[in-house]
Amino acid sequence: MTSRRAWRLAWLRLRSDWPAKVAAVLAALVLWWVASNTTGLTAQRSLLVDLEVVGMDVDEVAVGVPLRVEVVVTGPSERMSRLSADDVDATLDVTDVDGAFERAIEARVPQTLRVVGVVPAEVIGRIEAVRGAEFPVDATLRGQPVGLQVDVRSVEPSIAVVEARDPILAEVASVMAVVDGATLGEEGEVAVGVERVAPLVAVDADGRPVTEVRVVPSESRVTFDVEPLRAARTLDVRLASPPTGVVVGRLEPTRVTLLGSPEDLDAIDVVTASVPEETRLLPPGEYAVALDVAVPPGIAVVEPVNATVTVNGATDTP
Repeated sequence: MTSRRAWRLAWLRLRSDWPAKVAAVLAALVLWWVASNTTGLTAQRSLLVDLEVVGMDVDEVAVGVPLRVEVVVTGPSERMSRLSADDVDATLDVTDVDGAFERAIEARVPQTLRVVGVVPAEVIGRIEAVRGAEFPVDATLRGQPVGLQVDVRSVEPSIAVVEARDPILAEVASVMAVVDGATLGEEGEVAVGVERVAPLVAVDADGRPVTEVRVVPSESRVTFDVEPLRAARTLDVRLASPPTGVVVGRLEPTRVTLLGSPEDLDAIDVVTASVPEETRLLPPGEYAVALDVAVPPGIAVVEPVNATVTVNGATDTP
């Protein structure tokens, strides 16, 4: 009896205010249909995009134009999550412009997306001509290799063209082929004719790189002579005892310059010069003779040592 009464009460509640209940069910069905057929919410993003300038001649450059612009894009959130700067094009058209200009930036995005705005929306700038000038190429080392003497033999090509706007081109004083000195002498590379390919850099009178220029060609081949470092040292000449029957008069010079490694030169205190032994075999008289200079291996004497000698005649022992 109790169970039948409970079902009766439930049926009465169900029949009461039935239009509202039907409306609630219909509303739930509508919400379900909308949710199942909607791709996603709308989102908005800002991207930094490279600005492409079109309509210029090859010998012109746009001044006052930003390299990148901010493009604000809106669209379905699912599509926006996959959007990158490569999907957006930003262009500035300066076709038929001569001199100053004020032009709007145009942005394009894929379908289903919309451009909200571009920052900056307009560019105020000017078109200037690009000119070229020839400069000789000088080779320079960035860092001196330890213990090596490096001499430039040749640079090919030896002439480069620098292209830039007139105000920038006026700052260029020379073109340098920059070689990393640390790469010379690697693995015992000490020889004549060592080659390196070096980038060319336009510099001003103070040796500072000049920007906003184009150097043609961009590289040169530099040939070096690489040898062990040779220092110089000047020392007194000491005369060794001459052969029998030879008298040494005037000695010239009394000091000589030696070339060699710093370590070898530091070990030498004096230079000894001697009259050649065969001088005593000359007929009696006065002669100008080149003396023999004794130096260790690896040491070079810059100038010869000469002496005026008097030969009195050879003396033979029976």
